[in-house]
Amino acid sequence: MATIALTPGRVPPHDLDAEMSVLGSILLDPLSIAKVLQFLHPEDFYRENNGQIYRAALDLFAAGEPIDNVTLASQLQGMGLLERVGGRAQLASMQGSVPTAANIEYYGRIVKEKAYKRRLISAGGNIAGFGYDDSVEAEEAINQAQSLVFGVADDRDQRELAKLYDLLGPAMERISLQMESGQGVIGVPSGFHDLDRMTGGFKDSDLIIVAGRPAMGKTSLALNIGLHAALETKKSIAIFSLEMSKEQLTERLLTEQAQIDAQRLHRGLLTESEFDRVSNALGPLGEAAIYIDDTPVMDELTLQLKARQAKMRHGIDMILVDYLQLMHGRSRGDDNRVQEVSSISRALKGLARELRIPVIAISQLSRAPEQRPDKRPILSDLRESGCLAGDTLIYLPDSRTKIPIRDLVGRRGFRALAQNEQLSRLEPTTVSNAFSTGVKPVFSLITGRGRKIRATANHMFLTAKGWRRLDEMGAHDQIARPDGWDLVQRVEPDGIDEVFDLTVPKLHNFVANDLVVHNSIEQDSDLVMFLYRPEYYKADERPGIAEVIVAKHRNGPTGMIELKFRRDHTRFYNLETRRPEPGTE
Repeated sequence: MATIALTPGRVPPHDLDAEMSVLGSILLDPLSIAKVLQFLHPEDFYRENNGQIYRAALDLFAAGEPIDNVTLASQLQGMGLLERVGGRAQLASMQGSVPTAANIEYYGRIVKEKAYKRRLISAGGNIAGFGYDDSVEAEEAINQAQSLVFGVADDRDQRELAKLYDLLGPAMERISLQMESGQGVIGVPSGFHDLDRMTGGFKDSDLIIVAGRPAMGKTSLALNIGLHAALETKKSIAIFSLEMSKEQLTERLLTEQAQIDAQRLHRGLLTESEFDRVSNALGPLGEAAIYIDDTPVMDELTLQLKARQAKMRHGIDMILVDYLQLMHGRSRGDDNRVQEVSSISRALKGLARELRIPVIAISQLSRAPEQRPDKRPILSDLRESGCLAGDTLIYLPDSRTKIPIRDLVGRRGFRALAQNEQLSRLEPTTVSNAFSTGVKPVFSLITGRGRKIRATANHMFLTAKGWRRLDEMGAHDQIARPDGWDLVQRVEPDGIDEVFDLTVPKLHNFVANDLVVHNSIEQDSDLVMFLYRPEYYKADERPGIAEVIVAKHRNGPTGMIELKFRRDHTRFYNLETRRPEPGTE
């Protein structure tokens, strides 16, 4: 990482007396270390020797051993550091540097504060280095700079031990609020009672996917959720709209809040009462902390930059992205769109964790649901990759055995081999889930070395040209094996069979039948909600009813809830105890 030198003659912030006082306090009263261990770390000490002594004291405390001159000297001797830190004489000097251990936390805070300032100076030097480095694009340099600053800020947010007495009051306040709502919501509420009962609200650091076929109302549902959060719970919402302009989005929000016909508003054909409703909607919307960015072409890096800025300037509590497939990845030129979308979904999850807020991303499904008698979406429709036949062998490095993928269903936490694309090597990686995705048409891919694998047409394989779908490959294409490359000999239909997939959280691929295959974007999400309206396919089938299918919920139950949908209002309503809709009284 590039750095610049400190200004000559200027010494980085530090306080050696405070460092000595912390260590002396620990030697006077070993239990006093408990007052600082939660926030003070060995690397916070300016003098490395002091940090090593503190580390040795922490090790003794963790082992339940007494801390005094003798035991600490023995611990340092075992670490090969006793003479380097000044020997037993230095420890004795530290013990005599303070009259009491009562002020150890005060001394520790001084040491920590100086460490923060040194890190800030270091970050500034690195940021300047990015500016001078011609090999780094400006946008990437800004992203790295923001990450450094956020890293310093994030380090300040250390959770410390708290007395239970101090926690009981806030806990009762939360319980009272939850009792008043009757929903048990602990995250950002959606405003839909049944959905909030199932999810508990949208939690910080969660990536939520709202998916469906076109015209199901995905954007409307996401905007309904955002509008409720902003108006009813006073949350700050950032909307990144890659599909609609700011003007279109503003019109949509006015329609939802005023609850009037969207087309009549757009064409200016409003009655006097409708115009009054629009006027009345201006006040609440104007006071709402809703921020809109309508940049039409955006990659994950640009979104990260904009989201961080929104968090710093406006204290954003939730982000909406409309929609996932319109974003572009910053991947290599030979990468396939599947790999690109996977990179984007990982970036969104990383953003949610970094900013500690929920991120809702809208995703458009392929035509896969329409090829089934029951057109309700399922998780495999969301996946950008396909599935493998049950007899596909998965190598498990821990047991050095190959197991058919169908026999792994239901197992979690085992390890498979996967390609680390950054390091260009295979390594064991944890598999968090193995599951069936149903019965589908499969094809056989046969290689020049006699390898055969059966998979759906859209399953991804690592090739010399990047990730490619099975149905995009032909004779003589190079395909990756653990020990090098093989050539595709032919691809041919092979009937219908039950197929399976694995979830690999970190590397997003695995080795199957000695070939490197990709997996899904669903794995990055914490909550997946599908939107389905029966009347879209049959006009007389449950008109006005929308199903929200919670197909994945990392921290809770799955299932289906129903909402009322008014297409003219572009708005969803609770089916239970909802207020009368304008025009239907």
